[in-house]
Amino acid sequence: MKKTKIALIAIMIVLAFSTLIYAAEQGLTVTDQVGRTVNLETIPVRIVSLAPGNTEILYALGLADHIVGVSSYCDYPPAALGKAKTGGFSEVSIESVVALEPDVVFATGGVQDEVAKQLTQLGVKVVVLDACSLADVLAAIKLVGVVTGRTEAAEKIVLQLQEHIRAIKAVVQPWAKDTPRKVFYEVWYDPPISVGPGSFIHDLIEMAGGINLMADSGNPYPVANLEEIIDADPDVIIYAHGAMSTAQVAERDGWRQMEAVRTGRIVQIEDENILVRPGPRIVDGLEALAKAIYPEAFTQ
Repeated sequence: MKKTKIALIAIMIVLAFSTLIYAAEQGLTVTDQVGRTVNLETIPVRIVSLAPGNTEILYALGLADHIVGVSSYCDYPPAALGKAKTGGFSEVSIESVVALEPDVVFATGGVQDEVAKQLTQLGVKVVVLDACSLADVLAAIKLVGVVTGRTEAAEKIVLQLQEHIRAIKAVVQPWAKDTPRKVFYEVWYDPPISVGPGSFIHDLIEMAGGINLMADSGNPYPVANLEEIIDADPDVIIYAHGAMSTAQVAERDGWRQMEAVRTGRIVQIEDENILVRPGPRIVDGLEALAKAIYPEAFTQ
């Protein structure tokens, strides 16, 4: 009986290795987040990232040694600053990317559509990540894991992020149910730009139990009418670091009468990147918003 079990285990090991060899010979075919089919002959060794969120995913998966190039906006983790640069976010240097001889390039959708097209025509393998929601970010992490041979690591990260999300929701849910708070988020002050459907921040505000005053704008980054904001009387005002000071927010004409100003619920987000970059830190952004909207829920 013992010999039979050993024989069965040996057969299973042989089959497993055979499957890996077959997969390596056949290569890998994936569908990226804009519906493009990408065929990869082998697991990539040399990787280029054209967007900060992509770079953060790659580092989270432990692929630092395989990253040979990043965009000039990729500054997290700090180690990314030491990588070769491929140009800006919307002004990518095709020549610089090709010169790095990447096995795969991780691009983003929208402004980099043409870049992805040009690189593909030159024979460069390009996988486009185009997350528009928190669920999309989790899917992007899994996709990068599959492409780079880090499926297990990606699954582990996603499970940890999902647990973090559930924990945040559990904390704010009673408060959001009993005392829902209206939120005005200001990205910039001149003109006053806010957030609406289609932006990460809008989704995160709602997930954190807040009511986004610009939810009906139909625009990811609408210009806000300050008079209308006064009439809407937000309970919480959140603004990005560097836009203005808390005093400047409170001293606007007519704003002192607002509930948010009278109660001192004016919150500055120090690092807005955790709210707008589609990478693992997006869940830290969710927690930051939840604490800004319902701080009492996190002090009990």
